[in-house]
Amino acid sequence: MAKAGSIQQIDVETGELSNVLLRLADSYPRNGMVVMANVHDGIIETGDIKIFPQKKDSINSKNENLSYIPEELLENGMRDLSIYKVYSKVFHFEDPKFSKDSYYKYWYNICRHLQKNTNIIISRKPTIHFINEIQEFENICDSSKYTNYRFIKECKDRGFIAEFRVASKRVFVAHPRYALSGNQIPEVLAQLFDNVINNIADDDIANAFVEDTNDE
Repeated sequence: MAKAGSIQQIDVETGELSNVLLRLADSYPRNGMVVMANVHDGIIETGDIKIFPQKKDSINSKNENLSYIPEELLENGMRDLSIYKVYSKVFHFEDPKFSKDSYYKYWYNICRHLQKNTNIIISRKPTIHFINEIQEFENICDSSKYTNYRFIKECKDRGFIAEFRVASKRVFVAHPRYALSGNQIPEVLAQLFDNVINNIADDDIANAFVEDTNDE
């Protein structure tokens, strides 16, 4: 007798177990379908089976799961930035031109810690959380206390980083012109940078470069 994993199907003609669980009618596509079944007392009846096309992941889908974003940030909806660039890790539209070359290393580390579709800077230790204090940048930037203070001060003074309050706590948001994780951000955060977001042009898209952060 044939046996397929822990699922056993009786061949109605031979009375033996069959490896083939289902064979779709010709009206169905031959591949790319998903089968779902409800189980009652270990038995799956024909009426319990549903077959439907597999949904392909799409970063432009309006049904994208945004449950990880705090509700208060979604109050005014999301602003779709995919007209500027399609998501593929972190995009940089413009060089921040730091006053010190060493600051680029710290900025790179910040870009690796941006929450998708919010651009809020996060820390992953001990667990994933929004950064609330400037001192926390020392860990993700791997910088000393003094250097960290000077670096973050320049970022804030020049508008590379803005502050916002979520659940009465301060968070830090990276300017999407200099680093964009995702293809949309909450409207309330977009308004922090409207003077620059509205000026992202085709030339910026052509000159944008992508940073792979998939190792995170």
